[in-house]
Amino acid sequence: MPTLYDEVQGSFCDESKQEIKESLGGGPTLVLGCMDLRYCLNQRHAFREVSPELQRYDLVSFAGSTHMLGKPREVRGGISLGELSILYDAAKIITAHSIRMGIKFHNISQIIITSHLSCGHVAWEGYSFSSLPAEEEKHRGDRTTAAEWVQSLFPNLKTWTCLSFLDQKNHVYIRDLRLES
Repeated sequence: MPTLYDEVQGSFCDESKQEIKESLGGGPTLVLGCMDLRYCLNQRHAFREVSPELQRYDLVSFAGSTHMLGKPREVRGGISLGELSILYDAAKIITAHSIRMGIKFHNISQIIITSHLSCGHVAWEGYSFSSLPAEEEKHRGDRTTAAEWVQSLFPNLKTWTCLSFLDQKNHVYIRDLRLES
C-alpha cells in the first residue's frame, strides 16, 4: 500500500526547479506557516533545495496560520463562530504587523505562504478529506485566499505559495510552489 510520501513525492521536475530558482532568487524573505515543530525545524532544508539562498528567512508561525487568513466556519469542540471570528481577526492583525515589521526592519521583498498536509487546526475545525487530492485542493484554496489577502495589503511584495509534507523520517518536502503575484 503506498504511503502519503509515495503519493506526493517528485513534486518538481528539473526544468521547473530551475525556473523557480531564477524567479525566487535570494531576496529577504518571510515565510508564513504552521507552528508544527516538525515543519519549523525542517522546512529550511526543503527551501534550500529549491534555492540555496533560502536557508535564512523570517518566520511567522502559529496554528492554522494560512487557513486563518480566510473566513471562519462553525466548528466542533465548543467554540462559537463568534469566538472563532475573533481568532481569525487576531491572526490577520498579527500577520499584517509581522509583514510590516519584516519590510521595515529586514527589507523583505517576498513572502512564502505555506500549508501542510494533515494539519491539526484544519481537522479541529471539522474538515475531513476522502482523498489526498481533496485535501490538497482545500490547502490550495487556503493558500490562494491568504495570498490575495497579503496582496491586498502589500501589493509590492512578491507572494509565493507552497504545500509542505513530511516523509516517514520527518524530512520536509515542498510541492506546488507557485508565484501568486
